[in-house]
Amino acid sequence: MIGSFSPPAHETHFPYNPADNREVCKDQYLADNLLTDIGNEDWGCCAILAGYVSGVHIEHNEIYDVPYSGISVGWGWTKSRHATGYNRIHANYVHRFARHMYAVGGLYLMGAQPGTIVTENRVEGVGSPPYAFDPDYWFYIYGDEGTSYVTVKDNWTEAIKYGKNSNNPSLWENNGPQVSETIKEKAGRRINQSYKQTKSE
Repeated sequence: MIGSFSPPAHETHFPYNPADNREVCKDQYLADNLLTDIGNEDWGCCAILAGYVSGVHIEHNEIYDVPYSGISVGWGWTKSRHATGYNRIHANYVHRFARHMYAVGGLYLMGAQPGTIVTENRVEGVGSPPYAFDPDYWFYIYGDEGTSYVTVKDNWTEAIKYGKNSNNPSLWENNGPQVSETIKEKAGRRINQSYKQTKSE
């Protein structure tokens, strides 16, 4: 978990702009991690959860066997620009997600976050919990309430199923199963790719 979520006395439907900008978690880098079999006690857990953050890079991670979303970035149900933005979610591999809960995205975004890019990720293998309140309420990529000013581009998903809930303009371009095989194969931990290359040689 990175950054603040709903600080005391802050109403999350309003922009988060703290008087002291040092309160905003910035410039964190998460890469080449394997995250699996998490959230066995709390089904609402995400493998990577980032709230009010800026300049966070989440890339080349592999995530699977999780109860809810794989990677969640952003907080606050607002389309107004605020302290969150300029985050990078790149070349991650999320599979076998939503094993217990829906209202979910393999990649999940919330709130305005200008300059944020979501590129060249691979998402597949949604779960089928028998007690989901709405069997269609899941997405490979989900821009939940207020998601605005982001670029979602060149992500490989096994089908086109994306959610956009009360969004302001963002760029969604070339996402789905037609994305190149090279992008699909390069997503995930680079250590896996090095191993595959060595074996093929």
